[in-house]
Amino acid sequence: MRPTHIAVVYDNKAPSFRKEMFDAYKANRSDMPEDLVPQIPYIKKLVECLGLPSFEMPGYEADDIIATLAVKAAHLSGEATEVAIVSSDKDLMQLVDDSIYLYDTMKEVKYTPEKVKEKLGVGPKLVADYLGIVGDTSDNIPGVKGIGPKGAVTLLEQFGSVEAIYERLEEVKKDGMRKALGECKDIALLSKKLATVKTDLELGTDWHALRCDPKPCDALFALLGELEFSALEKRMRSWVMADAGDARADRIANLPPHSALSPEDYEGAGIPAPAPTADLVAERKKEYRALRTLDELRAVLKANEACEVVAIDTETTSLAIHDAALVGFSFCCDGANAYYVPVGHVNPDFEGMAAPDQAPLKEAVQVFGDFVRQRHVAGQNLKYDINVLRNAGCEIPAELIAFDSMIASYVLEPEDRHGLDLLSQKYLGHKNIPYEELCGSGKSQTCFSRAQIERATDYAAEDAHVAYLLMEVLGARLKETPGLEKVFREIDLPLVAVLADIEWEGVAIDIPHLQEVSG
Repeated sequence: MRPTHIAVVYDNKAPSFRKEMFDAYKANRSDMPEDLVPQIPYIKKLVECLGLPSFEMPGYEADDIIATLAVKAAHLSGEATEVAIVSSDKDLMQLVDDSIYLYDTMKEVKYTPEKVKEKLGVGPKLVADYLGIVGDTSDNIPGVKGIGPKGAVTLLEQFGSVEAIYERLEEVKKDGMRKALGECKDIALLSKKLATVKTDLELGTDWHALRCDPKPCDALFALLGELEFSALEKRMRSWVMADAGDARADRIANLPPHSALSPEDYEGAGIPAPAPTADLVAERKKEYRALRTLDELRAVLKANEACEVVAIDTETTSLAIHDAALVGFSFCCDGANAYYVPVGHVNPDFEGMAAPDQAPLKEAVQVFGDFVRQRHVAGQNLKYDINVLRNAGCEIPAELIAFDSMIASYVLEPEDRHGLDLLSQKYLGHKNIPYEELCGSGKSQTCFSRAQIERATDYAAEDAHVAYLLMEVLGARLKETPGLEKVFREIDLPLVAVLADIEWEGVAIDIPHLQEVSG
C-alpha cells in the first residue's frame, strides 16, 4: 500500500453527539490500559514530526471524520481514486463501494463490497440497518432483543431497510419476530442512527492538503533518539533525500549493500530506485544433488572435511517435533553446493511402501551427525531442526550453534517478518521454490514425504543454500552494528538451544504449589 494522500484521525475527548442521543452509548467500554495512556502523546508527536495531516473534532468520533474524508476523496476529488480505510471497525463497512475499501491490518483482509456481504450477509448500504437490528456490543448499541444476524439478514432481504420493516410490520411472518420488532421500534430506529456514520462534516481542508509527503526532520530524529529507536532512526535517516541532485546521489550511494529497501520503497521516498539486486543464490550456485546412498553421503562429507560451518535444514511430516518423522535433510558447506539426503519418502502410487533409492535413515543420520559434531552449525529456525534430528537419534550440542538467520533478522529488524522465503527475497534477491509447488495447497495439499525426490532435492537443497548465504549477509550486517552483534551472540543465539530443550522436554508444573498460592 503506497498512498498518494493520507490522513490520521483521532477521537476527541469531548462527548460525541451519539452520547447525547443515547447516554448508554459505549458505556460498557473499559478505561484505556494504563500502559497505553502515556504513549498517545508520542504517537501524536510522531505524526506531527512526519508532517502528516491529522484531524479530530469535538462532538464527533474519528469514524465520522474518516467517513467524511473517504467519501470526499473517493467522489469529490475529480480524479480516479481508490481509498483505503485502515481499520477493523465494522461500522465503517457501510462506506465500502467500488472506490472505497476497508483494510483490516490484524487479519490482513481487504473488505470489498463482496467481502462485506460475505462477512455480514448484507451489502455495505445495509450495514447500518443490520446493526440497527442486531446491535453492536462493542459500542453498546442495543438493537432488537431476540433477533440475531440470520434474522436480520432475512428481514433486510425482504424489506430493504429498518424503516421499511416498520412500514410493513404486519408482513413479518414469524410471530415472535414481529412481536420483538413491535416492542423495540424506537430502539431499532435509534440503533440505526447510532450506527450510521456522518459523511458531511466541515473539516476545513481540501484534497490537495492530504498529499502524502512525509518529511523526516531533526525533531523526528530527536524523538526517535529519545525513545531509543536506534534501528528505526537509522532507517529513516537513510530515506532522507537532499534537495540538490549531487547530495541526493551521495545519499543513494551510501545506502547499505543488500538494502532492505525494495524499488517501491525508494519510489515512495522520492529517491530514484537502483537496479534490482542480483540473485545471489543463482550467482553462487554450482550444484544441488541428491545423495541416495551412504557411500555418496560419505564421499561428499569427506570432500568437505575442511569446512568449519555447515548450514542444515530438515524436511519432515509435521511441525510438531515429537510427531515429525524425518523425510530428508539437506546441508551446504561452502555457499555454492548443497545436498539433499532422502530417507523417508513414500511411493505415492503404493500406500505404505517406501520410495526406492534412499539412504537408510538411522545410518545416514549417524554418519551426518558424526560430521556435524566436528563443526559449527547454521540454519533458519535451528531449534526445530535440532529437535527433529534429536528425534532421529542425532544430538547437536549447544556450543556448536553458530548462526540462526531467523534470530539474526529479528535482532536487525524486529518489526519485520522473518520467514526464510521473505529473507531470501529481501537480502539475496532470490525467490525460493514455494512449498505448494511440491505439495499442493488447501485441502488437496499432501505431505512432503509424497513429493518426488528429484523435485524435493531442489527445494530442500535450496533451503540449506539460502541459509548459508544468509549467514554471510546477515552476519556482515551485524558486524556493522557491534551493539546488535553482541545482543545476537551473547543473548539471543544461546537461547536457541535452551528453547529447543524446553520444547523437547516440556515444562513441569507444580500443581500443589499453584493451588497453595492461589488460596
